[in-house]
Amino acid sequence: MAVADDLPQLDCGRTIEEVWAGLGRPPDQHERSCEHCRQARTDLQRLQDAVNSEHRLSDDTDEPSGRVKTAIMDIARQEIRQGRRIPLEQQVQPEQQIQPEDPELAITERAVTEVVLAAADDVDAVRARRVRVTPITQNGPATLDTGSSEPPAARIALSVTVSVRADSAILDVIEILRDRIAGRVTGRTGLELDRVDISVEDVHDD
Repeated sequence: MAVADDLPQLDCGRTIEEVWAGLGRPPDQHERSCEHCRQARTDLQRLQDAVNSEHRLSDDTDEPSGRVKTAIMDIARQEIRQGRRIPLEQQVQPEQQIQPEDPELAITERAVTEVVLAAADDVDAVRARRVRVTPITQNGPATLDTGSSEPPAARIALSVTVSVRADSAILDVIEILRDRIAGRVTGRTGLELDRVDISVEDVHDD
């Protein structure tokens, strides 16, 4: 069971291995209604098609090796661990009226999470437990589907769950933490914060 627990999961709870196993059949009822599984199937199919195309061009009569298929899964797992890519707004210089969007100008959820954890680590009496990053567009919270027509997100909402030392002034600590996170995230990522929600789920003694 320990191995299964280590497998990266989509937001819906399914692992990338489960999605991969069903790639050769039509999507099941869950996959038809789940945006996370639909996007994962699309991404995996794109990788598989690329491998098959390269395989045909090489005139290799053998099936793609297990090593190649393993490489596909490694790429997919890494994408899940990194999380969504959050587009950043480009700064327009005074002499420029229009600046074209650069699709590569983005930051991953994982990178934002690491900034938040580092900020929390600098606050005495706090232990960060979980961080959730939600990209915000003009139409509200963004979906996982990066192929949507929603305006690019340069704002995020953060939800941070923490444990606070028992002898501390909890409300004061939360405000200090919120300010620290806001300053660190905006200063290091360029993202605008919509809000920072902090939940205390536990207290500790030391």
